[in-house]
Amino acid sequence: MNDAYEYDVEIYPNLFEVTFIPKTADQKLIDVYKAVDIRCLAIKNGKEGNLEELKEAKTKLLLAVGAKQFVIWIDYTTGKWRNDGPLIMDFFIQHKILTGYNSNNYDKIMLDIFINNYKYLDVKGFNKKESKHITQILYDHSCACVDFGKGYSRLLNFKKYYKRPFTDYDIQKILYLDKTYTSLKQVAICLKWYRIQNLPIAYNCRIREEDIYDICDYNVNDVLITLELERSQKAEIELREDISEEFGIDVRNMSRSSIGKAITTSLYEKFSGIDRKDFMDTKTDRWKIKVSSILSPKLKFQTKILNDLLRTVAQSTIVVGSTKDEDQFKHEFQFGDAVYTMALGGLHSQDKPGLIIADGFSLRDADVSSFYPNGILSYDVYPEHLERNPFRATVGYTKDSRIEAKHLSSKLMKEAKKVLNEYQIAKNQNRVDAEELNTKYHELLAESKRHKIKAEGLKIAINRMYGAFRDINDYLYDPKCTYKVTINLQLCLLMLIEALELKGIKVISANTDGIVCIIKPEQEGDYKTCCDWWQEYNNFELEFTNYEKYLRNDVNNYIAVKEGFQDAYDKLIDKTPEAIAELEDIYIKRKGLFIETIAFNKGYAYPVVPKALNLFLLYNVPYADTIKNHIHSSKEAIYDYCISQKTDAKFNIIYRSIVNGELHDEELQKSNRFYIADVSYCSGTIIKIDKNKPSKINRIVAKYSVRPFNDYVEEDDYHIDFSYYKKECAKILYGKIRKLLVWLRFKVIYLVLCLIINI
Repeated sequence: MNDAYEYDVEIYPNLFEVTFIPKTADQKLIDVYKAVDIRCLAIKNGKEGNLEELKEAKTKLLLAVGAKQFVIWIDYTTGKWRNDGPLIMDFFIQHKILTGYNSNNYDKIMLDIFINNYKYLDVKGFNKKESKHITQILYDHSCACVDFGKGYSRLLNFKKYYKRPFTDYDIQKILYLDKTYTSLKQVAICLKWYRIQNLPIAYNCRIREEDIYDICDYNVNDVLITLELERSQKAEIELREDISEEFGIDVRNMSRSSIGKAITTSLYEKFSGIDRKDFMDTKTDRWKIKVSSILSPKLKFQTKILNDLLRTVAQSTIVVGSTKDEDQFKHEFQFGDAVYTMALGGLHSQDKPGLIIADGFSLRDADVSSFYPNGILSYDVYPEHLERNPFRATVGYTKDSRIEAKHLSSKLMKEAKKVLNEYQIAKNQNRVDAEELNTKYHELLAESKRHKIKAEGLKIAINRMYGAFRDINDYLYDPKCTYKVTINLQLCLLMLIEALELKGIKVISANTDGIVCIIKPEQEGDYKTCCDWWQEYNNFELEFTNYEKYLRNDVNNYIAVKEGFQDAYDKLIDKTPEAIAELEDIYIKRKGLFIETIAFNKGYAYPVVPKALNLFLLYNVPYADTIKNHIHSSKEAIYDYCISQKTDAKFNIIYRSIVNGELHDEELQKSNRFYIADVSYCSGTIIKIDKNKPSKINRIVAKYSVRPFNDYVEEDDYHIDFSYYKKECAKILYGKIRKLLVWLRFKVIYLVLCLIINI
């Protein structure tokens, strides 16, 4: 891996700069570099120190890390120039493995253009064939590439004469972040990176010699963020390598969606005997779908409200692609104490915030195993342009093989742990069979991993199939399949909900492929009867989980504690963070805002809040205590109070504050990180001003004072406004009920005062 690097390209009208940092760079050296850079940021933000000495130290550390920076630059006014082109070509004498961020759509193309043009360059970097400097050629292509978007490389006419001396891996594409347009700056905020910086100089400016250092320094920051991202996603990278080996398909540069497509395509090609080139460009387009034509005859209800719903659904017509409200498939209705929504994404109940503790009753989650693939098979769903039997064989094999591989992996892992225990005993007793047991343990471990990889690959494939039915660019595209699956499955799940409610069993939540119920002891028999009937009638299988506690904000944001957690925690002798994390992995189910791990494509909002709620629910730690005390847990804890905000280019972002008694406006970048600050310490606010409508001003986090924190600067006291974060916890726990209670309390006080005055 000595020829594997992270990289990034910067292009200006008179400058081309590229930075490479080895994938194997020593993390200790990188940490020292970061520490020095943090000291630089402190100086820039008013702290004392020698900036030039620190810059020199950073340069030496980059050399020690093995970083390589190449610059091609010309100053048309002074005639000064620098041309590292020969050094770049020397770098590529050996084939390189490069990883970038959005590199598939930009950096890779720019490198291709430079390398292809190199043979025409003179010593200063002028292209003798086009009479242009290479920086101008690259800048013109850069602007055109950004304007064109994905696929710009298809316009280049030199590709058939050009052999690329590197392999490019685009981690943005691998993590599917290109689909959500997640920028590297947003990723950096989620990684709790110490320095969030946009381009130091506008991309269309001519660069002076004294500006080169700042651009190179900025680029190093971006490359280090990319390296940090890749290292944080080590499991995802290794998964692709393992799937490539297991399935014999190179998926190392693919997103999960693309991996699913590759596996499905390979299987359909195998079962059909049809070469992929003969079906990859096919699809079935539709305009209108009569729902009555896709409903299963097995759908039957006992209550008037659900029979009326079935009749309404059957009489509807879906207009594919329409944006009109009347053409959307969406039905809202109340059944029992819950309000439900049927839509393309599945059946969902409209859950109110609250904490439910299983006390005197069972709190049970019933999930349908392989709901969508079983639905595809049960309702005979297949794209009209594909062969029915091979497609069903593809779905059936994927589903069954995944379950088999998953169970076998689990079984082998249990055997491996048993053998490991035997090995440790044999080793302590100096027995001759110790080495044999050790070999057997590693063989079982490897076999378990192989089946786990197979199960994961097939899971990715099967999860993607349903989504591909409505992807117009996919060969599985047939919108009728989408609606046939989702509508039938939602109504099917409603049959179970109806059966349970008619027995007096309260359904408190429904979410796509599962329901949560409150079951009194005397209702256990009825619950089992209903579930057994439903499974047999529909040929589906339910998986049951009992919860001790269930805290939710809504149907997509909750934390559930499985039965037995408290007992297992009390018995845990070694309560190290690792042991507790392993226990939580077994017993705790989180979704949405209760997941402490930040999703790169979901924005970044105060991780201290889910942390406080998790500790409150699991370990009875008052959330107010966590909010107040967490800041003292580490130097990096301030990041957990931060919020991110990315704004459109049409806005100017201003930080407006009072400095020395006067109003002060500071222009900010597009992506910003900030926290809620005590107004007595910081009376600032971030505002968005529409460039086309300057009078239109929006305030970010209205009614609260904020402080930007794009640069990490350590403070003894950050003057955090803890009340804001406590209120966010209370909103999630109690929702509008808390507001109502507060209103009622003041109303009562007001009435009492009125009575006193009248008396």
